[in-house]
This record gives sequence, C-alpha cells and structure tokens, in this order.
Amino acid sequence: MDLTERGKILFSVPGKAYLSEVFCDDKAIGRFSIEEMDNIVMSAGLYPLKASRNRFMMSFNSYEMFLKYLQSIGTYQKIMGYSNQSWPKEFSDKILKKFDSSSFITGEYLTYNCENLQRKLRRK
Repeated sequence: MDLTERGKILFSVPGKAYLSEVFCDDKAIGRFSIEEMDNIVMSAGLYPLKASRNRFMMSFNSYEMFLKYLQSIGTYQKIMGYSNQSWPKEFSDKILKKFDSSSFITGEYLTYNCENLQRKLRRK
C-alpha cells in the first residue's frame, strides 16, 4: 500500500467479539484482536494514529429477522472460510437455539486511522 506524503487511511474490521454468540469457533476468518490488527497495520507499513474498539448490542423481533440479518452478512461463509457452501438446515437449527437462549447478540468493530509509517518516522 502506498499513501501519498500526507495521506491517511481509515478502515474498520470485525473484532474478536463480533457475533461471538453465533460463531462456533473464535478462529472464524475476518475477526481480529487489537494486537493482531496492530501487527497487521505495522507490517503493511502503516502507523496507527488512532485505534478504537466499537461494541454494540443488537436485538431482533423475530427469528426470521435474526436469520435474515445473519445470512445478509455472510455468517456461514465466514465460518466456512468464505466458501460458497449452502447454509444447511443443521446450521439454521443451531442458530435457532442461539436465538432462543438470548435476547441480543453483540457486535464489535476495530476502527483504525493510519498514516504512512515512513512519514511518521521521518518526522521524529
């Protein structure tokens, strides 16, 4: 990645706690801890000016709304390593049990504001 001399980049990625009640394995692709993201950002030649953890709770009026939301964000594909496998009935049954046992699910995004690391080092 090459940023202009004064360029900055702002991005968000799902954090480790993102939909933790739904994902079966905390190693699902695309979810990171702050430490992992710090390493990724630095190895990409970026310097984090600001990093924040944004947590939120979501509730749904019905199982159908809950299921539709999870399907729209590719929940099963994330668990299956972004394959194009169909969402099996067994997985829907597992999601129904999760829905019945809790009135909400949590979400978490890590947001980074970065600049070019070399530029930051030259200013020091």
